[in-house]
Amino acid sequence: MGNCRNTLFYVRDLIKEKILTKQFFHLLQAQIDFQSPGIYDSIIKDGTFEQKIEAIWRAQCHDFDLRSVEYFQDCDFISIADEGGKGGLNSDEHWTDHLVSLGVPEYDVVLLCAVLQPEPTKTMTVAEILDTGYLDVY
Repeated sequence: MGNCRNTLFYVRDLIKEKILTKQFFHLLQAQIDFQSPGIYDSIIKDGTFEQKIEAIWRAQCHDFDLRSVEYFQDCDFISIADEGGKGGLNSDEHWTDHLVSLGVPEYDVVLLCAVLQPEPTKTMTVAEILDTGYLDVY
């Protein structure tokens, strides 16, 4: 379980801190509706900072379906679904489908999904992200 927990902390940090991820996700949302809160901003309104982090972590486990990722098969962790929740969107809709339904271009969502790959052995490197040409300025 120790290795699983360390790996899950890695994934949590990866999801929380990748330069293109959360900020880019929020920028994509803001393009469509600037007044709308971010996907994880409304999960828990009251509670300590630690409780909010834990609630977001459980939602991310659900949203990124970590239990179905082979890399994490031996890990035991709590998803928000275990508590009757439905992830950051509080919906059965996948976050990628939600962004597309809001009007975010599919190309942007595909890149975001690739960058947010939760399996450490499949995570894009900075060089791979740059090689996509997505960030090229003309």
